[in-house]
Amino acid sequence: MPHPMPRSSRLLRPLLAAACGLAPLLLPACGGLTAEEEQLLEDFRARATQYYDANDLGRAEQQALRGLQIDPDHPVLNHIMGRTLLKYQDARHVAAARKYLEKAYELDPQYKTAYSLGECRLRLAEFRVARAVALDERAAELGPDEVEARAELADRAERLRADSVEDLAAAEKYLGIALEADPSNVWALRLLANTYAHQDRPEDALHALERLIEELRASRRWKNERLALEALPLVEEQSLRQRVREDIEMEIEARGLAAAIHKAAQRYAESAEQLSEILKLDPSRVQEYYNRGLCRYWLGDLAGAHADMREFLRRTDLEFGAEEVERALNIVSEYERTRAGAAAGLNPVDGAGDRTGRD
Repeated sequence: MPHPMPRSSRLLRPLLAAACGLAPLLLPACGGLTAEEEQLLEDFRARATQYYDANDLGRAEQQALRGLQIDPDHPVLNHIMGRTLLKYQDARHVAAARKYLEKAYELDPQYKTAYSLGECRLRLAEFRVARAVALDERAAELGPDEVEARAELADRAERLRADSVEDLAAAEKYLGIALEADPSNVWALRLLANTYAHQDRPEDALHALERLIEELRASRRWKNERLALEALPLVEEQSLRQRVREDIEMEIEARGLAAAIHKAAQRYAESAEQLSEILKLDPSRVQEYYNRGLCRYWLGDLAGAHADMREFLRRTDLEFGAEEVERALNIVSEYERTRAGAAAGLNPVDGAGDRTGRD
């Protein structure tokens, strides 16, 4: 089996603060409330949004809850509450977010609430799968006489995986709704690609990633044109440059996932192409030299693999005995032996290692 390509195969993570837009675009259902209560709700909404944007999650949660005590069916406050809980990024808070986001979508079914609910269901699926893997590992550690305990752990893991399948289907549905309303939404495309990857639908994931990369490049071109052609106030210029950097980082992550998908299908040329694009965007990405070196090695391009592994070894902070360092050194040594053999008039492939991706 081919060696894994560490780190660039990680699934994509969202930019939570920018994804859903918590500005008061939703209309609260305040029928029957007094003018004083309506003003209080608006105050709680404004403060909750302000705290959310500042990542002061405790206060954002507190303000949203106080508003929901006045009007439990307030769509904006349900949305803010759900987004705030998602931002904690742990299993307990994500699970708690679901009821608020489902209510927000039920009260106001539009692309922002659909996006948030889709993200929530994707995160729930990821936590369930991770928990199932942990249970599998615990089961594997049990002794041969602990049959009942092993069966119980296996049953719990199976239920978690079944629930994750439902979560992923729901994530696909709601992210699709968000993209129908806003086809250029890069955060929704990012999460949809992630969802397809979890569902073991690599071609669908690649299609979503292609759309995402196209949107990011168009966005970056527009921003760079503004920076080049317009005399912007300093604050606006700095903000625009930061958004360009965010576009680049998101494209790097998208191409990293695409590279991992191609590698898993043993399409090493396509994987190497994605890794080359990453290195054009950011030549300091050490791991991508290693990953591209492996792809080139498996393709039989020993000279290219040698160049990448030399660059990886020059840049890496890993210890000498690390597995990746050893693998890189072996490829460098193989290339040098091959060149020495060729210089001596020997068959240049004598002594070459297996280039199919297996040790």
